[in-house]
Amino acid sequence: MCAICEFRIELAIAHPMTLPVAVATRRAIEAGSLPPFEDAAPARAIGRRGENPSVLRALRQRLEASSSPATLSALPDFFVHLIDRGAWTFFGATPSGFDPARRPPPPRFDADDPVDRDAIVVTSESAVRQMLCGVWRFGPARAAELIVIDADPRRESALASVWAASFPIAAFSRFVCA
Repeated sequence: MCAICEFRIELAIAHPMTLPVAVATRRAIEAGSLPPFEDAAPARAIGRRGENPSVLRALRQRLEASSSPATLSALPDFFVHLIDRGAWTFFGATPSGFDPARRPPPPRFDADDPVDRDAIVVTSESAVRQMLCGVWRFGPARAAELIVIDADPRRESALASVWAASFPIAAFSRFVCA
């Protein structure tokens, strides 16, 4: 799952959707519906920037646990960009889960045609934590622009379906919030 430590180039360039997601995240923080990154209790236990955060492991577990082998094998490869961490990670699906051994090249997100770009989910660690804890569902988080999927329509639909099935209701989660 995680290739963030394996990229051999500097990923200081943010995805074009980073700013809209950051603005939406700031709005949610100011409205009190999303905790600031530094105030999220589990976030304090995470190490320095560039490490594989526990939230990404929990996200991988949630997506795997809520998807059938057929759904996983049909899922396109995708990256997740956590804007508040500057972290990128790769999810390469197999029928048995995401393959942690795959080391793709850095994400391509500057092509004009979405088919030529990698599928990328842009969000914040705070938003993912709140979805994992059951505070936010995928649909409302996406509607609030706390999460954006940059992909052509086919891959976007597949990713949105899996994420929606993984975060369908607001409820307690055993994956992160213990």
